[in-house]
Amino acid sequence: MQHDTPDAGPHIGALVFVALVLWFSLLFGLGVAGYLEDLPRALVPIALAGSTAAVWLLSRRIDAVRRWMHALDVRALVGLHVVRWPIGIWFLVAGRNGALPDALAQLAGWGDIATGVLALVALACDARTRWGRRALLAFNAIGLVDILAVVVTAQRLLLFGDAASLRVGHPFVLLPMFVVPLVIVAHAWTFVRLASATAAPARRPTDVLPA
Repeated sequence: MQHDTPDAGPHIGALVFVALVLWFSLLFGLGVAGYLEDLPRALVPIALAGSTAAVWLLSRRIDAVRRWMHALDVRALVGLHVVRWPIGIWFLVAGRNGALPDALAQLAGWGDIATGVLALVALACDARTRWGRRALLAFNAIGLVDILAVVVTAQRLLLFGDAASLRVGHPFVLLPMFVVPLVIVAHAWTFVRLASATAAPARRPTDVLPA
């Protein structure tokens, strides 16, 4: 049964937020308790792909969530990527401390810093205008290429690199099991929303005049 009441949007948004908090809390608790240490390396890409697919399908298949996503301000999806610049700094620090391979730390670190800064600029773009949509599409494509390059590099090191070069455990495992799926799905939904904005441009004044 659908609910189109004025409070449906905030209600669904609150439920989505609670679900994300519970998901993160579960993973964080398992990590602190040591249950995510020394996982089978093949499990990490499986968990990443499975979590990404699950979040995407749930956001598309659950009618109330899908309608909420279509009503969500695109800037909220773009704003999510602002947090990538502190994550990028964390990558660089981890690489300098030897906790991550330098190649991965440099790629992920500088890429996330650049994406986070570009997200701040993209927040000023208006998706209702042609140039605003183009700028947002360019930002979204750059950010998606960056995260996919990091994912591919990390999985290559994880599965085919030196076993000691990439640690599998807390807190690093939170990235493929929580952060990366959300980032990828946010990029996918941004493309969906921008495509909808392009397909349904604002009406011209003459369109509403009586015949």
